[in-house]
Amino acid sequence: MPITQINSFDATQLTPLGFTTIAGTGAAQGLGTIPDNARVAIIQGYGGALATRRIVWRDDGTAPTAADNGGLAIHIDETIQYIGDLSAFQWIETGMTGIAVAFYS
Repeated sequence: MPITQINSFDATQLTPLGFTTIAGTGAAQGLGTIPDNARVAIIQGYGGALATRRIVWRDDGTAPTAADNGGLAIHIDETIQYIGDLSAFQWIETGMTGIAVAFYS
């Protein structure tokens, strides 16, 4: 499994490829249309009730669930930089409206 969360990186080495917001649906979903050559995604959740705002995500081929203790969580005040197979990233919201994603090569 690739390293999927890092604390920091040199953003000057990256080329922006696009930005999108994806509304939560209550079901596991991916990152939408991923630009060609994208290798990094910066992901942040938005909206929802303060006490419960988080998303649960997985990249191991198993769809996350809202009650998933095996998945990793992003809380409303956190941003992750995901490096890996972007098509493998699946998420589900628990109390958030959705996610904002910026793609880079």
